Amino acid sequence: MSRGRRRLARATAVYTVDGPGPRHGLRSDREAPYCRCMGEIHLAGELECATEEEAQVVRLLLPEHLRLTRAEVGCVSFEVVATDNPRIWSVEERFADQAVFESHQRRVASSEWGRATAGITRRYSVTGLAG
Repeated sequence: MSRGRRRLARATAVYTVDGPGPRHGLRSDREAPYCRCMGEIHLAGELECATEEEAQVVRLLLPEHLRLTRAEVGCVSFEVVATDNPRIWSVEERFADQAVFESHQRRVASSEWGRATAGITRRYSVTGLAG
C-alpha cells in the first residue's frame, strides 16, 4: 500500500485515510458527512485485521489504548467496537479541535498500540480538518 497519500476537499474539509497504520493512505469513496461542529474533528471507519494474530494483538492492547485516549485533554469521545466479523472493529473518535487531534496522533504513533498495530489496515474518514 502506498503511504502518505492525501486529499483535502477544502469546501467540506474532508480528509480521508485508508491503509495500514495511523493516518496513512487515502480512499475517497469512504467519506463521512461533513461535521458542522465548530472546530471539532470527527474520525469514523474501520480497523481491519488480515490475520487472527493481528486481531489478538488488537484485543490485547485495545483496553489500554481506549483508557489512555479517553484520558487525553480534548478527547470528546472515543469508541472502538467489535463487529460481527472477529477481525474488524468499528472506530469513531471526536476531538475538540485539530490541535488536540494532531496531539493524539503523535501520542498514538509513539505508543505500544501504535507500534504493534502499525501494519493493520485502517479505513477512516476524518472531517473537520483545516486546509
